[in-house]
Amino acid sequence: MKINRKYKLKKKSLLVVATIAVLSSASLWIFPMIKHSSQGKYVAEITIVVGEIDQEKKNLLQVIDSKIEENQNTVSANEALQNLKVKTIEKWTQIKGEIQGLENHDLDGLHMIQEEISNYQNHPEVLKAELIEELCIDKRIDCLLNYTTLNPLKTGYDVLDVKVEQLLSEITNTTMTTYEKVKAIYDYIIYSMRYQQADTNFFLVNQLETEYGIDRNDAREIALAMHALQNKYGSCDHYSALFMVLTRRLGLESYTINARNWGGLRHTTVNIKINHEFYDFDPQGDANSRRGGGIQYYYFGKNDQQASKLYQYNNRENDIARFKNFKSKKQSLEALEDSNV
Repeated sequence: MKINRKYKLKKKSLLVVATIAVLSSASLWIFPMIKHSSQGKYVAEITIVVGEIDQEKKNLLQVIDSKIEENQNTVSANEALQNLKVKTIEKWTQIKGEIQGLENHDLDGLHMIQEEISNYQNHPEVLKAELIEELCIDKRIDCLLNYTTLNPLKTGYDVLDVKVEQLLSEITNTTMTTYEKVKAIYDYIIYSMRYQQADTNFFLVNQLETEYGIDRNDAREIALAMHALQNKYGSCDHYSALFMVLTRRLGLESYTINARNWGGLRHTTVNIKINHEFYDFDPQGDANSRRGGGIQYYYFGKNDQQASKLYQYNNRENDIARFKNFKSKKQSLEALEDSNV
């Protein structure tokens, strides 16, 4: 759905605006002479912009309605989308009110609002991020997860992908929210696994790299997750790789991150990017925090400030850059070629 994204004044209107800007301080006497003619153009321009706002609101609501229809059997997803729909209406009504509240001939104010609208149109993720902040004003992890856009991702290693699908069908269902699904995955890993050092299956890593063309770093994560799922034991590397693979399959932007705890020991955890910020999830850390069999969730959904009290990341930017979305080298080259077209 494309709509006109440009709000340009006609050449004659631009000339009037420029004349006002240059001469207003020294020649205020000229303003009454042009007031009558510019008023009509200004009103006409506002009418155009308001029409564009109504159209953009209509387009966004159609997108949300289509998502509601896709998720018609998922009550929790529909509730989140309905709330987002309400916020969308409120936002565009607010912008419309700002225009109607402008003083007559406030072209600068009108153009600032036009730029805001254009930015939302060209970068819809910016608008959604603002709406989510309003919906999740206290930034609770359950709220943030439930409003996160999901982009499900498989590893490309069919043996693991089949096992992942089977597991998720057993521990989650369509009535659960994204938060409830993430928590179910977290709980499953903690309760089903035990901590024990284990070697990396480099035979599988090499196979994934040579036969599947998967990047070696991604291949290692797949091998670690495969071991964890099959053998039910491993180190923090295995706990984190499995959690990353499972939450990636849900559609979350998850990364395994290298860190050191404040005792100086090497550690691996998981960061999920939600609404432009990172939140830490450490199933192996919480496996150590169990009291009387219960999970304390000391390491579940912690923001950067909270996570900094637990450990220090080595180089998160580098860890994120190393992840290639489980794409084969051929797929990566094709994507690079497409981006250069």
